[in-house]
Amino acid sequence: MVEEVRTIIFNDKELRKALNSYRRTKPDFLPPGTILFCKPEPPENLPLAGVEMKYGGVTHHLEFSVSKDDFMALLSNFCMENNITLPMRSKKIADFIESRAVLHVQFDVEVG
Repeated sequence: MVEEVRTIIFNDKELRKALNSYRRTKPDFLPPGTILFCKPEPPENLPLAGVEMKYGGVTHHLEFSVSKDDFMALLSNFCMENNITLPMRSKKIADFIESRAVLHVQFDVEVG
């Protein structure tokens, strides 16, 4: 059996777009506001999202940790919304490499 591994690399703009899109499908995920950044948070390398919230002339900048499950879901959602094919029966791993979000997709290919 041949094994194929695909790595999808997200730039900062795509990652913020993925966060915003996921927030629309899961309203309690992040509070309303502008997503300023999303970066890896040591030691587990999980995302930390910075959100700017404005209320009545007062601006707050807060940071929110993103769970491993939400990180995987938001990257997978982004791929589906942008017609990037992800095999259903595949192992998916969300991670950061050199401060960029990546989605590793691993699946077996039947040959012959």
